[in-house]
Amino acid sequence: MVRSNLEALSEDIRWRAFEGTLTQQLWRVDDLEPMRVRLDRTTASVYWRVTEDGLFQFGHSKERRPDLPQVKVPCLCLV
Repeated sequence: MVRSNLEALSEDIRWRAFEGTLTQQLWRVDDLEPMRVRLDRTTASVYWRVTEDGLFQFGHSKERRPDLPQVKVPCLCLV
């Protein structure tokens, strides 16, 4: 029986090894002392299933796509 890569990654030990290898150079932590934090939010339309308590919801679309659910995306700026 041939297993797909997704089936193999569904096992915790294999997933942790894969995730550790993938993200080991993506994260960097700096000791910052910002005087101010600014937050801005925007929305993005997505092809996803909407659930009552889910992250993706229908709403006013700036992209004129009322047929697609949206997700709110925050952006932080440290000053």
